[in-house]
Amino acid sequence: MHNVQIGENCIIVAQVGISGSTRLGNNVTIAGQVGVFGHLKIGNNVMIASQSCVSVNLCDGEQV
Repeated sequence: MHNVQIGENCIIVAQVGISGSTRLGNNVTIAGQVGVFGHLKIGNNVMIASQSCVSVNLCDGEQV
């Protein structure tokens, strides 16, 4: 997780990979076995389900 910024109160579960220069907002939940591409912005209060692959920016409150 090179140069990744993680906001307050985030939950990141086992086997999560976050590529470089990605920014997580506050209260983000990332379930197990998730991959996040680099240079993305994940908004506040986002929930990402297990075994997901995130390749685009996510706005506040999104669930994927």
